[in-house]
Amino acid sequence: MDSISLSTVAGVQACGGTAAAPLLEVDDVVVELGSGAARARILNHVSLTVRRGQTLGLVGESGSGKSTLAKTLVGNLVPASGTIRFDGRDTKGLKGTRLRTLRRQVQLIPQDPYSSLNPRRTIGQALAEAIDPRGGNPRRHSRDIAEWLERVSLPAEAATRYPHEFSGGQRQRIAIARALAVRPELIIADEITSALDLTTQADILNLLAKLRRDLETDDAVHLAQPCSGPPRQRRSRGALPRRLG
Repeated sequence: MDSISLSTVAGVQACGGTAAAPLLEVDDVVVELGSGAARARILNHVSLTVRRGQTLGLVGESGSGKSTLAKTLVGNLVPASGTIRFDGRDTKGLKGTRLRTLRRQVQLIPQDPYSSLNPRRTIGQALAEAIDPRGGNPRRHSRDIAEWLERVSLPAEAATRYPHEFSGGQRQRIAIARALAVRPELIIADEITSALDLTTQADILNLLAKLRRDLETDDAVHLAQPCSGPPRQRRSRGALPRRLG
C-alpha cells in the first residue's frame, strides 16, 4: 500500500495539527482523463481539508489516483467538477502570473527525483532556478543553496555536481531541498520513499520530521509528510474510485 501526504481511500488520517484556518480546501472534486469511449474517471467526488500546521496522509494501491490528485492540486490537471481553494481563493481558471504564483506556493516532491532533475544542469543550477526562475544564478544564490543543502544533510560542494553522481536517497534529498528553497506554504510528497531501500526510507522520513520541526520554528512552510504511528481515521466524502490498468 503506497502513500502520499493528503488523504486515504477510506478517510483522512491526521497527524497532530491545529484548528487553524484551512490552507487547502478540496470540495467534491472529480477528475476525468481521456476522451470519448476511452474517458475514465480517476477521482470521484474527493473532499478534504488541510489546515495550517497540519499533516494529512493519503493511502491507496498503486494506480488508485493519488498522484492524479497531487497533480491536480498543483495545477497540472484540471478537475471536471468540484472546487479547490488555496488560502481561501478558488484556483479554477488560474492562468499566467496567478498560476505561477500558486505553483510556487504549493510544491510537489516527485516520486522519481531523477526524472525531475535535468541531467545537464548541476544541483546548484537546479536550486538557483527554483529560488529565482527568471534569473537563477548559482553564484548569486550560493549562500541560499548551501543552506538548503545543509538542511537536507548534503555538503555545500554538492552544488557543483550532476544528478547522476548521487544515490537515489541523495537525489531525493536534493528534490526536497529544491521544493523547500521556493519557500512554499504547502508541500505535497508523492510516494517519495517508494523507490528506496528500507534504511534509506527511514532516513528520508526522519529528515522530513526534522525539517518540519525546524521550519515550524522558522515559520517558513507547512511541510506535509507521511504519518508515523497508527492513523486516526475519520469518514470523508468521496474516494479514489478504482485501480486503473
